Amino acid sequence: MSGGREAEGSRDVRPDPRREAGAGAERRPGRRRGRPEREAEASGGRRRPSGRSLGQRLQEAVGQCFPLRSLSPDQASASRDGSTPGRKVRISELMLDECPFPADSELAAKWHLIKQLTAPVSRGAALLEAGDQEEDQASGEASDSSPPQDSPGLEREDQAHSPGPGLELSQDPGPRAHTQIDYIHCLVPALPALTALPCYWGRIDRFQAEAQLLGLPEGSFLLRDSAQEDFLFSVSFRRYSRSLHARIEQWNHNFSFDAHDPSVFHSATVCGLLEHYKDPAACMFFEPLLSLPVARPFPFSLQRCCRAVVSGCTTYDGIDQLPLPKPLKEYLKEYHYKQKVRVRRLDTR
Repeated sequence: MSGGREAEGSRDVRPDPRREAGAGAERRPGRRRGRPEREAEASGGRRRPSGRSLGQRLQEAVGQCFPLRSLSPDQASASRDGSTPGRKVRISELMLDECPFPADSELAAKWHLIKQLTAPVSRGAALLEAGDQEEDQASGEASDSSPPQDSPGLEREDQAHSPGPGLELSQDPGPRAHTQIDYIHCLVPALPALTALPCYWGRIDRFQAEAQLLGLPEGSFLLRDSAQEDFLFSVSFRRYSRSLHARIEQWNHNFSFDAHDPSVFHSATVCGLLEHYKDPAACMFFEPLLSLPVARPFPFSLQRCCRAVVSGCTTYDGIDQLPLPKPLKEYLKEYHYKQKVRVRRLDTR
C-alpha cells in the first residue's frame, strides 16, 4: 500500500512539459524587461556611453550580413593619388580644368587622353557637321549684297561653312569650303493682266478660300497669294467633291504646278498657266481643274492697281532708278522672284 501511495505521489508531482513550456514563455518577457532595468539601476539610472562611434557600429552591423573590405591607410592614400590599379576617372574629375592626379600616374595619362579625345574637333570635321545645319543661315549672313559692276541685276550670296560661335579650333585648319551662288531678281511678268483677273483674290488664306468654294461645282477655282515665302501664288479649286490647293512654282522664268517634272505643262506667265488648265481634256486626274473661275466681290485699291502698271513698265533694278522714296520702292518690288544664275564651289585656304 505504501508503495502504491508512493507511486501515486510520484505520478502527481511529475512535471508536465507543456505547462513548463507555457510558464517559460510567460516568464521570458519579464526577464527581458527586467534586464535593462537592472543595468540602468547599476549605472545610476543613465545609459553607459559606448566607446565605438556610430559609423563603427553601423559597419559592424552591416558586416554581419555583407562583409566589408576595409582599406588600409596606404591603400586609401594610393586611391586618392591615382595609383590604385583598376580605378577609373570620374566625371567630376573630367570637368576640372587641371589634372587632379600626379603627373606620373596612370590616371593622369588617362585623364589627358580623355580630354584630348573630347576636345573640339578639327575644322574639316566641323565644316561637314555644321554645313548641313547652317547652310541657309550662312547664305544670308555671309552674303555679299553689293552687285558687281558688270551685272547690275546680279545678287551674289557667299555661303561660307564656318563653325558656330564659341567653337575654338585647336588644330591647323584645312581647306575651307566656300559656295558662291549668284541670283537675279525679276518682277512677275504680266502683273497688270494678272491683277485684272476676276478670279484673283489677292492675299487670303486657305481657310477663307475654302469658305468661298464651299458647295460650288467641280472645276470652280480662285487664285490667291501663297502663304509660303518661297512661292508667290496658289490656286484653290474644287475637285472630287473636295476643296484642294496647289502651289504655283517658278523655275527658269516659267510657272508650273511641278517645276521639277519637265513633262508637266509650264508657261511664262501665270495667266497662261490658268488658261491651259481650263480644258478638262488637257487636265490629267492628278492636276488641278480650273474651268469655273470664282469672281471676287470687291475691287482692288488704286495703289495696288498703280503698282501693277508701274511694274509692267520697268524692271526690278529699274525701280531703284525711279525718283521715289525707299518705302514706295520696296512696295513696288513686292511681287518678284529670284532666279538662280550660277553656283560655284570654291576651296580656299
